[in-house]
Amino acid sequence: MGILVLGIWYADIPESKKEVYDMLDSNKVLNADFSYLRKGEPVDILKIPLEQGAWTLDALWGMFAATGSKLPIKRIASALPWVDIKGNINKLMIGGAANWSLTSNAVQHKQVYSILSEMYANSPDNMYLSKVLNNADKELRKRTEN
Repeated sequence: MGILVLGIWYADIPESKKEVYDMLDSNKVLNADFSYLRKGEPVDILKIPLEQGAWTLDALWGMFAATGSKLPIKRIASALPWVDIKGNINKLMIGGAANWSLTSNAVQHKQVYSILSEMYANSPDNMYLSKVLNNADKELRKRTEN
């Protein structure tokens, strides 16, 4: 539920603030965890640097869940090359988290798989998207074989 709170907040849609406050008001745990949001204004997650932490990926997934937009998926995929970065552990971890989350969600959600496939079709030399899709395909095959 927290990922949805962040997704709505950072989607910065016209009703973001009201929707989040309603969610916080109706759930004591969420209110305790996200009360800090009451002190600020919604910010477009697409404008926050991914380097700020893996929480940005969670917020992007929340935005995707809240809106169904392709933009958060594309933004998450932009961190894939960081899996090969040297000398920056933060980017390396975010790249790894992006790789894992894209693969996992592509297996679980046809819409995510479809978006990634479309991205790859438009950029067939993107070895990072190729790996994500290949790993998702392997997992999907394994699930159908069992």
